[in-house]
Amino acid sequence: MFNRWGFVGSIDYYNIKIKKPIFGPDPNYFIAACFGYLGNLNPNLDPNNPYCQGVFRQGGQIAVLLASPEIGGDATSNFTLQNFGKVKTSGIDFQLGYRLPTDFVLPASSLNMSLYVNYLIDFKVEQLPGVTQDYAGTVSYFGAGLGTSFPRWKGLFNAAWTFKPITLSTRIRYINHMKNRAELQFPGEPQFTSDIAHTPNVWYFDFAAEANIKNMTLRLGLNNAFDKDPPVYNPNVQSGTDPSLFDVIGRRAYVQATVKF
Repeated sequence: MFNRWGFVGSIDYYNIKIKKPIFGPDPNYFIAACFGYLGNLNPNLDPNNPYCQGVFRQGGQIAVLLASPEIGGDATSNFTLQNFGKVKTSGIDFQLGYRLPTDFVLPASSLNMSLYVNYLIDFKVEQLPGVTQDYAGTVSYFGAGLGTSFPRWKGLFNAAWTFKPITLSTRIRYINHMKNRAELQFPGEPQFTSDIAHTPNVWYFDFAAEANIKNMTLRLGLNNAFDKDPPVYNPNVQSGTDPSLFDVIGRRAYVQATVKF
């Protein structure tokens, strides 16, 4: 924490390691290993390799049969969740705040600003023995599910100008561009390295006005003011994008009233 020239802020580093987390075996890992994309797990492209034999179709869907101790199972195992592998992530959180008296504009007024930034150094996952992939800077797809997109940079900027009883505020949200995580599992495949598989930088702008009158607070707001569409990419998580990360609703306004008794 530091406080100089009217600024207040902090810089935090985190490094988290998890051994044997609960994983649901991802069929894409097994397919990639079977076709020789993941190192030397099947260098001769042998169809009898455990990773090839561990994948089959069931009811029109691809399933995983953990039929080898090498993969983490036995001859009769067919589990959806197991404790195996490793997860390791690290990054830097940066926070900065500043308050500026604006009496030169209006009496008893002030401008408050805050900036929050996260830089993701790595997000490494070992889901197969000896195969670790770093998903920092990648956008997820259906095989991994919701909440598994990891932009390298994320930012949030807030600014509020208060001249009692009115406060005008804005919020700016930033999500860094990402490549598709399938590009790591199937390196060199053009459908995963093309622009349609990646996402661009995304910015969202929100605005609000608030009035505090006696025991009542009235707030009017507009989120995603410029009606920014979510980036569409392929393969994706759901409906062409990742709804757990991007705004899929679009521009919307709201009215909120709070009364204290």
